[in-house]
Amino acid sequence: MDVIELEPFTRIYTFYPYNDGKLREMINRISRAHHWAEYETVKRGYRRATIYHVYTRNYDKDIERVFRDGLVWLPILRSRVYQGFSHKHFLVNQIDLNTFTYGALARNLKDAEEMVKAHTSKGGYTDHAKVGEILGYPKCCVEFFCKVWNSGIYDPVFEIAMNTDDKEVISKYEVIVYGHPYLNQLTRYAGLRVVPWFPCSYMCEESIKQANEIWIKLMREYDDEAVDFYEELMKEKIVWDSLYGVVEVTIGDKIKILANTYPRLEKHIVIYQSR
Repeated sequence: MDVIELEPFTRIYTFYPYNDGKLREMINRISRAHHWAEYETVKRGYRRATIYHVYTRNYDKDIERVFRDGLVWLPILRSRVYQGFSHKHFLVNQIDLNTFTYGALARNLKDAEEMVKAHTSKGGYTDHAKVGEILGYPKCCVEFFCKVWNSGIYDPVFEIAMNTDDKEVISKYEVIVYGHPYLNQLTRYAGLRVVPWFPCSYMCEESIKQANEIWIKLMREYDDEAVDFYEELMKEKIVWDSLYGVVEVTIGDKIKILANTYPRLEKHIVIYQSR
């Protein structure tokens, strides 16, 4: 069967009586807190580097921020701007208002150069193991990601659930998993997440440690109220339903997210309940 990949998209629906705009505003605030924390982890020395997008429409402010903070940024590739969530970039040669540059943000030139090299060192292919190391992700999670990526799966929500000890396997393609609220990746299409990496399991001890000691504290520093909202939201039952490149994520009776994803030819379902 030929698989046609969909253009990136994300749709967020809120249900009555939660559709007054406040819920959507809080989702946006959580996303902003997460992106701010990604930048701050490098600025404060928790990590060697991160990925930082410079948009043509705002390049002067983006680059000014880097210089004023005494950091280094090196470009890796140019992509056209896309709407919604995407697992890949759309390479372009020109720079215009529909372009952004994907690059390495670091505290020094050496680390930035190492990140650039890791993206191009294998005949133009990314060395994901090296990238994960530079980004400061847990070694166990990097190894797991490389394994599933090499099998062709670039959105391993189901595979992580199956690699989690605390689960109930309903069928070959359906699982109930019990995970830490900070490791949830089922809702990241809408920017609802704490850690930026795929954990090797939803109860990975090293991921929980980093989430508690670094990520959630920084997000609270940026927007304490938004983090409170996120933690309450994670108490809801989350259902992830993926088929033919479209994923539907339902959070309790409040939110539904639709997005593009890895094109599975059999319906896969993950039911996530926070521990």
